[in-house]
Amino acid sequence: MLREYIHQQNHPNSDHPRPQDDTFDGPIRVFHSATIQYYAPSDLCGAGGMHREVLRANPSCGGMKRFDTVLVSMGDDDDRAPMRGLLVARIWLLFSYFNPYQGKDIPCALVTWFIHPGDSPERDKDTGMWRVVPERGADDEHLFQVIHLNTILRGIHLLPCYGEGFLPADLECDEALDAWNEYFVNHFIDYHAHELLA
Repeated sequence: MLREYIHQQNHPNSDHPRPQDDTFDGPIRVFHSATIQYYAPSDLCGAGGMHREVLRANPSCGGMKRFDTVLVSMGDDDDRAPMRGLLVARIWLLFSYFNPYQGKDIPCALVTWFIHPGDSPERDKDTGMWRVVPERGADDEHLFQVIHLNTILRGIHLLPCYGEGFLPADLECDEALDAWNEYFVNHFIDYHAHELLA
């Protein structure tokens, strides 16, 4: 996945989607958190509308696993598109590698995606929130992808679509993003999320 990402970054106009050369021997540095900063003019709580947020991809954060969910902008924001063209992803790894073409470290994230169910995404009629489901391959496994850290807009909160019945007594909070088939994108967490998605 990293080799494909590097190939796409270094050769954006290439006819070959996969790299011809399978070698990568550069160092990779892994991090358990990253700080992002964004401008939210409608939220008066930040200094001049600037906000800072810590994103985590940590296998042991206070004794529990924490792999945050985020909103990702792939550069085609469209006010008419579902969720303004923003995508939902879960971060599994934060890392950087040295790119000799650019002569600098490139910060990246290994993510899995949450996609809209069905061909025509709609908001939930009762809550007004968007529904998403984990994207899975033919073998029902998560599909991973490497993205640039700069494409992450901000963290986002997902709520399970609970349904009926009782939750298992031994369900841990760090298992919540794996225990349900469908989730709500919670735009009620703060002003900025509401302004982006409502």
